[in-house]
Amino acid sequence: GGPGNFPPAGINQAPRLPAQGGPGNFPPAGFNQAPRLPAQGGPGNFPLGFNRIPPQAQQFPAPGQGQGNFYLLQPQVIPQVSTLSLQELISSVNGFFSPATSVYYEARETRGKGSYGEVFCAVPWTCNKLGICTRQSVTRCVKKVSVADKLQEDAVMKEVATLCNFSNHPSIVKFFEALKNPNAGGYYLIMEDAGSLQLLQWWSSNKNKYNLLKVIGEIISGLAAIHDGGCVHRDIKPQNIMINGGEHVKIIDFGVSNFITQFNSLLKTRIGTPLYMAPEMLDGKPYSPKVDIWALGVLIYEITTGVRPFGNDPSYFLRDVSTREPDWNPFFTASAALGIKDIKKFCSFVHLMLRKEDVNRSSTADICKEFINILQVESVNLESKYMDSINMLARRAR
Repeated sequence: GGPGNFPPAGINQAPRLPAQGGPGNFPPAGFNQAPRLPAQGGPGNFPLGFNRIPPQAQQFPAPGQGQGNFYLLQPQVIPQVSTLSLQELISSVNGFFSPATSVYYEARETRGKGSYGEVFCAVPWTCNKLGICTRQSVTRCVKKVSVADKLQEDAVMKEVATLCNFSNHPSIVKFFEALKNPNAGGYYLIMEDAGSLQLLQWWSSNKNKYNLLKVIGEIISGLAAIHDGGCVHRDIKPQNIMINGGEHVKIIDFGVSNFITQFNSLLKTRIGTPLYMAPEMLDGKPYSPKVDIWALGVLIYEITTGVRPFGNDPSYFLRDVSTREPDWNPFFTASAALGIKDIKKFCSFVHLMLRKEDVNRSSTADICKEFINILQVESVNLESKYMDSINMLARRAR
């Protein structure tokens, strides 16, 4: 039970480890429980939450033994100062520099990876003409896209054009700039940090009528702006709806979006996520922005009931989308549990989004008009910045 032989740096007194493995006298700052190191040298409880040696961990030996039994994670070296020269940043902080805006982006944690590349957080440092950079108190989201050929490069440019057109809308992720990656041959797309909570993650602990209608309204508002601008998102699903720190919707991932022009009023490419694809897209037929309306109907049914209207089994999904109607009983029950007053009207609203024939399905203007009626019946108000797009398109409804 005497002092050990491995005081961590900065601790003036050596740890005291009782023979029976009880608490010592050196709990690190922020830990409520002191490390527990069994007499036999087995695993202790420091740091909490680790059950294996993490990467970049330093292992300290127990007294008189060659191998240790607890770990101290070596953190990434991040400057504690708020001002550095650009040269110091480049040499000591992982990130990249934008000559166009004189901003150095300090790379932080990774949010996700896929075939396109990866998404990670970054802290911007703004640099003046003298090369002195000041760290900002905000974070940015960086989409690092790999580009292998001109076709992929054209797709990136199309995504940038879409983001530039719509990023001022409050429901759509804000875009700042695009930089060519000189090392990997791809691009960095710099956007606002839309948060780390996807729609279903947030909804699981925020289920009530107001939140349901608020989320639906903010998505409709974003789609109204997208469709009015001649664009189809083509991949509306819960994973592409983020909830930011203010608990507002941010529509992300315009990587498969496309524009409809006067010369090309219908699209043909089958692209997106099959479980949210409209029947005409699944069948390889030409389609309109109403494929986004179908996907929205699937999304609303899913967050309301907890299940998708046509199930999850790929072997039956294609057949069911074409031949089977959703079961509306769970939707009625779940809507009642959430406190919806006019369940029949709400059910009809979603049912018209899930009409199998494009010609019979609600248009964006139709759902804007009907949603305004639902808000009035349910006594729910949305902020004017979201209602502006909805009201504008509702005036064009049939």
